[in-house]
Amino acid sequence: MAKKPTRRDTPEAVCYCRKTAVPSTRHGIPKAAFLKFLHNMQNNTGLEELRWNKCASVALQKVGEDYVKEVLRKLSLIAAVDGRITVTVRDVYSYEYAIYCVIPCLKYRISPDE
Repeated sequence: MAKKPTRRDTPEAVCYCRKTAVPSTRHGIPKAAFLKFLHNMQNNTGLEELRWNKCASVALQKVGEDYVKEVLRKLSLIAAVDGRITVTVRDVYSYEYAIYCVIPCLKYRISPDE
């Protein structure tokens, strides 16, 4: 009996976000594409590059450029505590509100204070 294809086997698997991290990507913006821009970003360098990325520009419009800068600044501080100068995807996951705020496919915005 042939195995029924699962969502993980489809091309959209890249866009699939687990419920524990992001409720949905039904708006068609892959989480991986945005995390790629957070990866190795130090302070606010790369914000210009962020503006030219379709996925990221939607996020900038949704939560505001200043808010994205603040998220990147806080992520950089986390990296600095570990003695690193770059931000990694692991930092993003450890800082959950960044995922909920910056990933543009979300409906809700969580403030930095929460």
